[in-house]
Amino acid sequence: MNIKRAIFLIITLVAGAILWPIESWAEVTGSGTEQDPYLVHDWSELKTYMKDYGGYIKLADNCVDPDKTYATYLEVTNKTVVLDLNGKIIDRGLFNDETGTSNGWVITISGGSLTVKGGGIIKGGNSRSNGGGIYVNGGSLTLENCTIKENKAAEGGGGIYNNNCSITIKDETVISNNIAKQGGGLCTWYGTCTMEGGSIINNSSIAGQYSSYGHGGGVYLHNGSVFNLYGGLIENNTCAETKQGGGIYVYYQSVIYLKGEPIVRNSYVGNS
Repeated sequence: MNIKRAIFLIITLVAGAILWPIESWAEVTGSGTEQDPYLVHDWSELKTYMKDYGGYIKLADNCVDPDKTYATYLEVTNKTVVLDLNGKIIDRGLFNDETGTSNGWVITISGGSLTVKGGGIIKGGNSRSNGGGIYVNGGSLTLENCTIKENKAAEGGGGIYNNNCSITIKDETVISNNIAKQGGGLCTWYGTCTMEGGSIINNSSIAGQYSSYGHGGGVYLHNGSVFNLYGGLIENNTCAETKQGGGIYVYYQSVIYLKGEPIVRNSYVGNS
């Protein structure tokens, strides 16, 4: 190898090291306990540790889906996961896509449990069916102090879709600016939702593929669902059809149990 060739290779290697993103050097640390959570830095790490490891997970940086394909959603499957958003953002990046080709939840739960806390944001889901933000299809979900916003679903649950599971909303949780045909903020089929605090605000239901109007701008309850409304605020939610539940739409043997001093102020609270 001549001297010029050797110098060229050295310069190339040094330049590559300088330009390589610093984030890629970071490694996941921690043991997954409450005192020593897994510290993750990007979407790939978060996806792996939620699905395969479980335990306590904390975000070190914002996590944005770089691929935005159907299969890149985050998932909890038969694991117990406590996710500390640490004031950061999880963004699927699909909310503003108006082409009709986007399809993807942000998070799905299929068995096990997920607790979300830490004051951050989960956003950017856009599902052609149910559950734009979080799709709960087995297990349980607890929202302690976080924001679920700017998610869409063509059918039920722009923010959250609950299929025969248990959801608890409390503390300073905010579910806002989500859109769906049934339950812009939250849609529950067969399941139970307990709201102890937090707020469901500024969500909307719109006409869907099989209907010329929406149901339940804030919350939609169907097929014997139970909504324990013990506190919090449900306000400024709207419906495309003003008589189909601006704030809460209760349908087919579903019930609401009231306790404490929850506040409900919307364009219309329907019951059918």
